Amino acid sequence: MGWIGKVNHLDLFSGIGGFSLAADWVWENDHKIIGFCEIDKFCQKVLKKHWPGVPIYDDIKKLDGKQFGTVDLLTGGFPCQPYRRGVMKMQMWMKSNCGYQKGAGFWKTFGIFKESEVNLG
Repeated sequence: MGWIGKVNHLDLFSGIGGFSLAADWVWENDHKIIGFCEIDKFCQKVLKKHWPGVPIYDDIKKLDGKQFGTVDLLTGGFPCQPYRRGVMKMQMWMKSNCGYQKGAGFWKTFGIFKESEVNLG
């Protein structure tokens, strides 16, 4: 049984849009990206070029899942570095430059999942 209707996709920690590109290939015209969240300015330029008109949010801490309505596909390429050994410098950089605590990206993604109207059907 195939998917019926549009697939509303919220892409968090988007990078240059790998998840969105793959979803475009899978669902073609039935894929609708409802938002990106990416802090890196270069990555934002790439996203704007390939998906003009799709909102880009730069701070996941300010996102509220309720603002997106129904979400059929939630992807997140959040940084895994805080969970590896020997990355104290990365953790300190993330805390000072992004305001993230260890693993905060995962928990914020989970919070957006809970807040949004995720279609689990």
